[in-house]
Amino acid sequence: MSNSALHSLKLLQIAGEGYTIRCYVRPASDDAKIVYEVMSNPYYQDARSLLDEGAVVIDIGAHIGAFTLSCAALGARVLALEPLPENYDLLTANVRLNGFQAQVKTLRAAAWSSAGEHPLRIASDSTGGSGFYYGGEKAVEIGVPCIRLDEWMDDEGVTCCNLLKLDCEGAEFEILSVLSQPFWQRIQAIVMEYHLFGGYSIAQLHSLIAGQGFAVMIQPTEEVGGVVGFLLAIRPASFSPLILSPLEISQADSPLTRLPVVGSLWRALRRPIHGLVVYYLNQLVAAYNRQSRRTSIYLRMLNQGKQQPDV
Repeated sequence: MSNSALHSLKLLQIAGEGYTIRCYVRPASDDAKIVYEVMSNPYYQDARSLLDEGAVVIDIGAHIGAFTLSCAALGARVLALEPLPENYDLLTANVRLNGFQAQVKTLRAAAWSSAGEHPLRIASDSTGGSGFYYGGEKAVEIGVPCIRLDEWMDDEGVTCCNLLKLDCEGAEFEILSVLSQPFWQRIQAIVMEYHLFGGYSIAQLHSLIAGQGFAVMIQPTEEVGGVVGFLLAIRPASFSPLILSPLEISQADSPLTRLPVVGSLWRALRRPIHGLVVYYLNQLVAAYNRQSRRTSIYLRMLNQGKQQPDV
């Protein structure tokens, strides 16, 4: 993306739990709305709380990068997939903007049940709504390269995917249904915004994922007649609801600091020490919040577990 094109964009700065990311968005679009939804959605927040330093994340339907950037900011390695050329250009620009080139690898393609080129229907009302099922026969279509998830994981040497995120406008079931058992075993957690546009039901989606040993939590929404919702799936055996203990840091004010030499040294170092303490306290609070969220997930897993949904 050229510098002149970047100058026409709006720059957002979004604070997460212990990190801040910056993101270019198109002014006359719903980019900013989508970014804020990705950052504030409870299911996506829960999913990010599962990540430790060095975790591997696969982001299918990365849009302009909000979820990718937030995971990279937490120290994850991210493989991001986005088929729409305009979105992909912004995705790569946002990765560079945040300095995550060493952590994030992007590919302009869609995931599907088979490799090759397939027609993608372009959404006229949202930069994040294009897909294989959008609109109908009158929708504008472009050909996009498609890959299979299992083949891509092999190509990238992914033997363990700590988190698989999908937001692909109805292609979720098509992508997952062709995975063989060995590839399912590589995936530790899944978060998705599902769309029942492809003819499958919530019960089928639940059965597919729960049948691979995941505890599945589903939250339908009222959007688009109830066919859109969120799903979080975790392998119970790989999940640890660890709680960090608060770190006690006492104020450095003792008789020693009143001695001339020690007092001068303390006055010189007080500001940088204060800055470090504030920084690490902020990191501690963020880590504690993520661990507390893990405990909440664990309790919900106990309550919901592998129950079959009613719909």
